Amino acid sequence: MAMFGAMIYLPQYLQIVKGLSPTNSGLMTLPMVLALFLAGVISGKIVTQTGKWKIFPVAGLLIVAVGLFLLSRLHVDSSEWLIGFDVAVLGVGLGLSMQMLILAAQNGAEPRDMASTTSGVSFFRSLGGAVGVAAFGAILTNRLKDEMAEMLKAAGISLPGGSDVKLGSPSAIQQLPGPIKNIVLESFTRGLETVFMVGVPIALLGFVATIFLKELPLRGPATAPPASEPLSKDDLVLAGLLLELVAQHVERANGEPSALLTAVAKMAPPDDRSERERARAVARTVLRPTSRALIAQATPPQKDLVSGGISQ
Repeated sequence: MAMFGAMIYLPQYLQIVKGLSPTNSGLMTLPMVLALFLAGVISGKIVTQTGKWKIFPVAGLLIVAVGLFLLSRLHVDSSEWLIGFDVAVLGVGLGLSMQMLILAAQNGAEPRDMASTTSGVSFFRSLGGAVGVAAFGAILTNRLKDEMAEMLKAAGISLPGGSDVKLGSPSAIQQLPGPIKNIVLESFTRGLETVFMVGVPIALLGFVATIFLKELPLRGPATAPPASEPLSKDDLVLAGLLLELVAQHVERANGEPSALLTAVAKMAPPDDRSERERARAVARTVLRPTSRALIAQATPPQKDLVSGGISQ
C-alpha cells in the first residue's frame, strides 16, 4: 500500500506542486527503487548467512512508518534533495519487509503448498495495494476540495461553481493566476500530507503484527534422497536364482489354487486365457529372461549358471 501510494501520488505532487515533467517526476522515485533493491539484497545475504529473518520485516515496517511520516511533512517549497531522501527512507523499509514476508510465508508452508502460498501472498498484496490507492485517492480528493474551499473563502476569492472546484492538468494549474495558483498548490500539498499521514498508523499496525510472528527456523534447500547402494554380485545371483525358482514352481503347478500362481498371473494383461496359462507365459517371457540377465550381470560371460542346468 505504501509503495503504490508513493509511486502514484508522489509524482502528482512533483508535477503539480514542483512543476516537474512526467519524466522527471518518475525519475524522482529512483531513490526509493534503488534503496528498495539494495536493502533487499543486503538483508537477503544476511538471512542466508545467519538464518534469522524476523528482525528485517519488524525493522522494515517501522522504517516504512518513518518514511511515510517524513513524506507527510513535505511542503510547497520542499527541496528535491529532501524529497529524494524521504522516498529513499521509504524504499529501505519496503526492501527490508516485502521479500522477507514472502520468505516467512513460504518457510511456514508445506512444500506441496509452496505455489499456492506464494500466489496467495502476491494476490493479497496486490489487493491491498489496489484498495490502498483507491482509499488514498478518495482522501486526497476530499481533502483537496475542503482545503481549497476554505482557503478561497479566507482569501475572499469567489470562483464560478462555488465550492465545486475543477482542476485541470498540471500544466494548466501552472498557468493559473498567482493567488489562485498558490491556493491550489497549498491545498494539494495539505491533501497529500493527510494521505501519507493516514499511511503511518497502517504501517505501525503491520509493525505490531510482525512482532507476533513466530520465527520458524529456515528450511534448508530441498535435497534428493541418498541413492541406494548398488547390489553386490551375490545379491544379483540370489535374485536371479529366486526368479528361476519361481518360474519352475509356476511351470510345475498342477492347476490347484495357489497364491504364487495368482500373483504371477496378475503380471500378465487380462485376457481369455486361464490363470495357469497366464502365469506360465509370465514365467517364460519375464521371469526367466530377467533371471538370466541378473546372473549374467554378476558372473563372467563364460559362466552360464542358468543354462548350466539349474532347471535340471
